[in-house]
Parts: sequence; structure tokens; C-alpha cells
Amino acid sequence: MADKKISKLFIYLIAFVEGAALLVAEICSAKFIESQIGISLYVWASVLSMTLIGLALGYFIGGRLSKNASPKINLFLYLMIGGAFLLLMPVLSYLSLGMFQGLSAIWTSLLSAFVFLLTPITMLGCISPTLIQLASTEESAGRIAGEIFSISTIAGVVSILFSVLFLIPLVGLSYTCWLFGSLLIVMAILVGIAGSKLKQGIGVLIIIGSLFLNGSQLSSEHQIEQIYESSGLFQNAQLNSFNELSHKTGLYGTVRVVDFNVNYSGVQGNVRALLVNNTVQTLITMPQGQAMLGYVYMMEGIFNAFPSYKDILHIGLGGGIVSTRLSQQGREVTAVEIDHNVTDAAKDYFNLSPSVNIVNNDGRNFINGTDKQFDIIVLNVFNSGIPPWNLYTKESFEKCYEVVSDNGLMVIELGGIITENSDPILSSVIKTIQEAGWNTALFKTDFSDKGDYICLAHKSDAIDISNWTYNNGGSQVYIVNMQIPDAQLNKQEAIIFTDDNPILTKWASERIR
Repeated sequence: MADKKISKLFIYLIAFVEGAALLVAEICSAKFIESQIGISLYVWASVLSMTLIGLALGYFIGGRLSKNASPKINLFLYLMIGGAFLLLMPVLSYLSLGMFQGLSAIWTSLLSAFVFLLTPITMLGCISPTLIQLASTEESAGRIAGEIFSISTIAGVVSILFSVLFLIPLVGLSYTCWLFGSLLIVMAILVGIAGSKLKQGIGVLIIIGSLFLNGSQLSSEHQIEQIYESSGLFQNAQLNSFNELSHKTGLYGTVRVVDFNVNYSGVQGNVRALLVNNTVQTLITMPQGQAMLGYVYMMEGIFNAFPSYKDILHIGLGGGIVSTRLSQQGREVTAVEIDHNVTDAAKDYFNLSPSVNIVNNDGRNFINGTDKQFDIIVLNVFNSGIPPWNLYTKESFEKCYEVVSDNGLMVIELGGIITENSDPILSSVIKTIQEAGWNTALFKTDFSDKGDYICLAHKSDAIDISNWTYNNGGSQVYIVNMQIPDAQLNKQEAIIFTDDNPILTKWASERIR
């Protein structure tokens, strides 16, 4: 009966910590996977599947073992193992995602979640039946079970709101995992405190060891070198050195600002990059601050053809290069960016113009709620190189059509995941825009070999683009020479993207991988 000496209040406290850790493990695991393959239904399907499988296993195992001679020892082990896996989730996710990155998005999500999520969820699932056994008699079992599951569920709600609204934006995903993993181990130590000092020592060693492992595997230097090598920022360019200026992790991923020193023909000296979830969003020369991605200059050539268009809506701020250049022309720019860490990076490291009006919001949500009319909408927004599907549906483009003034424009960068002729993504995006009422013209950029295009959508029946030019490395390029005839697109396989069919995420995930 020694196991019955755990007080009911302490049992309810363990139930609260278990419920809180369970939901934190779920949300953090999803965000770790999304940082590599983008926001996808596959990610949440995988995380929810592993969560339910883990809980089913945990309830079964915990229930079967709850009547053993020493349920308190079982409880100690469940808390300790679950806490250890939650502590190590950042490094386990990093390793497993790297291991499975060559597979399709669904298999990468499933197998990664199996590696770093299933075990902690199973251990946490074992806790509730054990607590019920410790706290109840045969007559009170039903009441105690209801109270424990109620407390655990309420704790999950509290932890999700606290983590999403405060903790993750403040300290990031890794430290959030570390905090809740440590809480589980502290509970384990308290459960075993009447026993030997060995149990307490094991818990302390696990916490200290996890910090060391996470620090060594997730060091910025280690990751930046891998990012540079795998991204193909500058093919065959020698990387002399790099300096990470900023590293922040939030709900929408990891935001880094890095200065690279490279030796490469045409690219000499220092280059500054904004990396969001390990993909390049902005690239400039230093100290000049000149944009290095060609779409910026082509967009500028389009904007220059409409000097009287003053009210600009820019969705997807990035480093703010486009917004700043428009602001310098005397335009009124409203830039919508969902991640405040990206906004901070643009202000602190990419000289974002102070006259740009920043709105931290989801682009689709802003479009749906605004009552202002804009002359031009600029859309160049990505998550891990993948365009957010909800901004590329017929319904979204129809709302953009309403928000744009008469004879207004929408200029869209379609980058990273599409090819000109054979792939249905590009043709489907264009078909969807046209179905929403827009007329379109499609152009290659200097990086079209990497899948980077510009779509000009306009309300006017016809626009004369014959004299439009932009500066490319000191020479003037006629935009009309970069145009892709509509007839070249893969119309046979093109579909219309809608809010009811988020297939773009699947196609884009497979293409970018």
C-alpha cells in the first residue's frame, strides 16, 4: 500500500502537467515538420495519427500495468521517459527529417512523427490509467477517472494558448520542448523522492544531457553550413566565412539573417541572406544593399509603367526590398507579414523604409477584412519555398479583384517550385487567376531555370507592354522579350484551385522536394 501514499492533490498536479505536455508535444512536432516541408495537411494528418496511436497504446499499456505491485515505479518511468523524449524532440526531429528528406511529403511526415512523437505520446498516455489506479478505490474509480481526464484536457487547452500566444514566440520551439520535458522529469523526481537518490540523479542527468545534445546537434554553425551546401545559393562558389546576425524561432518557423563571404565570379565579398525555414527569402550585396534576385528588378519595371498608381498592398514582406523601393518612389505601401520575426529582421538588417505601413496578419485574412482600395497588389509569399494555398485559390483571387481599384493590377512572384511547360502547377495558377476575372501576362525572370516567374494580372482588356524595360546588371531588358505565350502552358492538366481543394500544397511539396 506504499504506493497509495501519493496525495490526491499531487496526482491531480501530475495530470495537469501530463495534459499540458501532451498538447505541447503535438503542436511542436507539427511545427518542426512544417519547417522542412511547409504547412501541409500531410503534416497534421501524420501528427494526429501518431498522437491517436500513441494514446491508444498508452491507455492500453498503462491500464494493463496499473495493477502491478508498484504502480508508483511505473509512473516514475512513464514521466521520466516521456520527459526525456520531449527534451530531445528538437534534435530527434532534426535527425529524422534529414534521414527521410528524400521521400515524399507524406512519408517524411509519417516516419518523422513516428520517430520523435510516438514514444513520448505513448508514455504520456500510460500516465492517466496509472493515476486513476493510485487515486481511486473500486467504488470511486469512475469519478476519479472523470476528474483526471477533465484536468488533463483543461491543461491541454491552457498549454496550447499559453505556448502559441506567449511561450513559442518568446523562446522558440526548442526551449518550449525543453521546458515541458523538464517539468515531466521534475514530476518523476518528486514521485520517486522517497526512494533512492539514484532516481533523482537520473532525472538531473537527462536534463543536462539533453541540453548538451540539442546544443551540439542544433548549433547554428552546423545548420548554416548544411543550408549553404544544400541550397545552391551560389553554385561552385567558395564559402570563406559566415556570420549569423540573428536567429529566432516562432510559430511560423525559424528566421535567420546570415552574412556570407564568398568567392564567385559576379558575386564577390559579403552577401546578406534572410532565411526562413532554411530557404532564401531575400538576398542582397553588402554593404551596398543591392537586391540580387532578378524578380525585384522586373517588378520594378512593371511598377514604373504605372507612376500614378500610389496605393500598394504588398503581401509577404520578406526583407522588405520591394516595399522599400516602392516607398522610395513616393508610393503609399501597406505590407502584410504574418511573422513578426520576419518584420523585425527587415527593420534591423535590411533597411526597411520607416514609411512602409506594416501589418502583422495573414494575407488572406487581411484581404477578406479590408475596406480599402489599392492600385496594385504585390503577392510574393512562401512557406519553406511553398506558396500558401489559401492565397492561390479562385476565392482569394476574386477577393483581390474586389480590393483592387478600376484598372488596377496584381503582380505575383511564382517562385521555386514550378517549370514552364511540363508541370501543371504554373498553368493551374494562371488558369485560377483567369477564372477569377483577371487578364494575365506571364514572364520569365533571370532565375526561371530555378522556377521563378512573374505573373501580371490586370483588369484592363489590353495593356501595351512593348516599351517596358528593367535594369539587369547595367543593361536594359525589354520585358516583352521575357513573356511566355499563354499557349505554351500545360492547359490539359491545369485545374482551378479552390478553397475546398488544397491540392496546391501537395503538388508544390512534391515539386520542391
